[in-house]
Amino acid sequence: MSAVIKELWGVAPAFLKHPNRRNLIELVAHAPHRGLGLRVLPTVWHLKGWSDSFYTVTDVRLTGDLAHGRVLGRLTWKGVEEEKEKEIGNAFKHNWHLFQPPSELRALEKKLRIPPDAPTA
Repeated sequence: MSAVIKELWGVAPAFLKHPNRRNLIELVAHAPHRGLGLRVLPTVWHLKGWSDSFYTVTDVRLTGDLAHGRVLGRLTWKGVEEEKEKEIGNAFKHNWHLFQPPSELRALEKKLRIPPDAPTA
């Protein structure tokens, strides 16, 4: 199963949960290219079902220890992207994860032949 997922979606697909909670700084600090271009959202938004709202990371300014810094991005709220980039607030407060569009999740379920009514974890 893992070989199929790696082949279809790469080594670290966004839809897989990380084993531990991460704030935004930790998430982008360990991503390729310091997270530039990543689409991220607080887990709270995901749990509320806001599947069309996320931030796109445009600039990351980390300190030497990679545990502190600032993350700038563009907010896409309910499908509408803002023109100006701004600092992403609450980077340390929330548990953050990578944004995965629902259409890509449905495509994966179809490829893996997972029925729509299958129980989730």
